[in-house]
Amino acid sequence: MLSSSLLMLSAEKIFLLQIILNGGYYH
Repeated sequence: MLSSSLLMLSAEKIFLLQIILNGGYYH
């Protein structure tokens, strides 16, 4: 249970990081 939720959280952070690195929010 806990490990799967942590995995989902880390995946979400990676997704947000990719968007930020691609300039999705700032450009």
